[in-house]
Formats: sequence, structure tokens, C-alpha cells
Amino acid sequence: MLAVLGTHVSAEPVPATVHFSAAGDFAATTNSTAVLNKINALDNDVHLALGDLSYGTTGQEQAWCDFVTSKVGAGYPFELVSGNHESNGLNGNINDFSACLPNQLPGAVGTYGRQYYVDVPAAAPLVRFIMISPSLTFPPSETYSYTVGSPRYDWTSQTIDAARAASIPWVVVGMHKPCVNVGKYGCEVGSDLFNLLLNKKVDLILAGHDHNYQRSKQLSLSAGCPTLTPGTYSAA
Repeated sequence: MLAVLGTHVSAEPVPATVHFSAAGDFAATTNSTAVLNKINALDNDVHLALGDLSYGTTGQEQAWCDFVTSKVGAGYPFELVSGNHESNGLNGNINDFSACLPNQLPGAVGTYGRQYYVDVPAAAPLVRFIMISPSLTFPPSETYSYTVGSPRYDWTSQTIDAARAASIPWVVVGMHKPCVNVGKYGCEVGSDLFNLLLNKKVDLILAGHDHNYQRSKQLSLSAGCPTLTPGTYSAA
């Protein structure tokens, strides 16, 4: 999981809190059970499931959903976004996972499990969760692109702007694949998307894919660093 903190600071005290957790790449092992039991023990408001869910057999999605709900409860907001293992049927189908672990939060906008956002709490939002699927291929053969000027890039940009315009204090973006990381993957989501999130000063970026825990220091763009180019750096 990669967490990138932005630079947003609320000018006034927030009268309430939202507690959430996030993780991806679950499977159904003893470790998975321990993670789900911990989520249940936290008693938080929502969990963001960042893709690569069961690693099981296509057609057995309901069994994995039952495994999850047996630990966290049937009505708990275990909110999904696809990973590469279920976007194209390799280890299940995201549509079927989305059916048996449906959205539990009011007011979600978009296609649950693929690209959507939801404000929490709904009545007086403190945070907008934006869930996207860069570089994932869905049937029949559509790869979700978030390059500059693409419809999905523009949707993401506008969804962030709308949250700011509505004075929602925090914006969190979740996806399966990371960009900046010390694991074995490069920036598969594309630098256009990552620079958009930095330019918009998104408060937190969450991803799975790498089977480890990572977090970065705060990142932001500046006159001296107008864009971030993955795999390069400027010497001090």
C-alpha cells in the first residue's frame, strides 16, 4: 500500500471524524483472516479494498464474499475497487464481487468497483473517497486510461475540483496499482495521473499491488519541480 500525503490543511476545526482502513491483495489465508478480524476490531466507518481480492477461481466469488462478511459483518462498508486479478476474469470478475459485496455507503456516484466516488458522511462530508482503475483491462477489451485529456483523466480532475468547491476537507484517491514505490512495479498507472493528483493536492493516495507496506513523505510540485517523472531525480 502506498500512501502519499498532500498539503491540504483545514482552516477550521472539523466537528466530527471519519475512521477508515485500506488494504488490497487479500486471498483467503490465515493472514487474510487476521486482517479481516483486525478490520472488524477497529470498528471504523469504512474499509477500502484496493483490488486483487480472492485469488480464487472464477465462479467462486460468492464464497469469498461470504468469507469476508463472516468476519466484518454483512452490512459493513467493505468498499471495492478492482485489481488486475478480477478486472478481466483471471481470478473472478469484479462485477460478481461487486454484486456480493455491494456498496454500503449512500450517495455513491459512478460505477462501483471500477470508477466512482462517495462522500462520507453523506449529510456533512468530511472526506471524498475517489476510487479509480488506471491501467486495468475490463471485458471485452477496454483498458482504463488516465492520460491527459482522456475522459477518465477529466472525470478524476473534475471530481477532485467538485470536492474542493463543496468545501469537503479531505480528498482520498484509491486504486489498485501504485506509481511511486520501492516494490517490483514501475509507474503502471502513468505519470499523467500521478502528476494530476499532486497538482490537485490530493490529501492521500492509496494503492495495493505490491505485497508489502510502504508510505512516502509528503510530495508536492513546485516551481523547481513542476512535474514528477518516475524513475528520475534531481541531485541536491
